Amino acid sequence: MGLQNIEEYEKYNNLFFKKHLPFYFFINFFISSLHNEVANRIYKKDAKVIDLACGTGNQAIKLAQKGFFVVGLDLSGDMLKIARKKNKSYYNLEFVLGDASRTMYKDDLFDASIISLGLHDMPEEIAELVLKEMKRITKNKGKIFIIEHDESRFSFYYKIINIWESKYFNNYIRRGMKYFLNKVQLVPVYEKNNIFKTLKVIECLNNK
Repeated sequence: MGLQNIEEYEKYNNLFFKKHLPFYFFINFFISSLHNEVANRIYKKDAKVIDLACGTGNQAIKLAQKGFFVVGLDLSGDMLKIARKKNKSYYNLEFVLGDASRTMYKDDLFDASIISLGLHDMPEEIAELVLKEMKRITKNKGKIFIIEHDESRFSFYYKIINIWESKYFNNYIRRGMKYFLNKVQLVPVYEKNNIFKTLKVIECLNNK
C-alpha cells in the first residue's frame, strides 16, 4: 500500500471513528465478557501488554486492573481523549497516539498483544501489517489475542450492522479471520465466542 493510500486510510479512519464515538458505550458493553476473557488468560503477573487500536480504552483498563503494565495505542486522537479521561487511577497504563501497523516499539518487548474489533475496519493490506507488527513486538512464545466478528456465523445480524460498519467490513467477512492468520502464519490455540455467538476471542502463541 502506497503512502498516499495510507494517508487516505488514516483520514477516513479518523473521520469514521469520530462519527461513531457516541456508540462506543454500547459496543464496549457488548464485548465486555471477551475483554475479561483476554485479561484472565494472561498469567504472568508482571506482564507487559499492548492493546492496539485500543479505542476508548476499556480493554486496556481491564488489563491495568489486573496489575499488568499496559500501553493502549490508537490512531484516533478523539478516541484517546476519552480513554485518558477514564484512566484516573492506573499508573501502570499509558495511552499513546500511533499507527498499529508501524509502532515505535522494539522487537520482543511485550508478553502479550491485543487487538479488539479493529482488523475488520482496516484495508486488507493494513490488517496484514498490523498482525505482522504484533508478531514483531511480542516475545517468542508470547500471546497474541484478537477479538473479532465470527464470520463463520454470517447471518441477518451482519447485514444489519453493515449499515454502520466501515467500507472494509464486507471484505473482512468475505475473507474470514483464518485467511488473515494464515497470511502471517499465526495458529489459534484457543477460541471462545461471546454469549450471542457473533464475536469471538482468538488466542495465538507467537512462534517466531
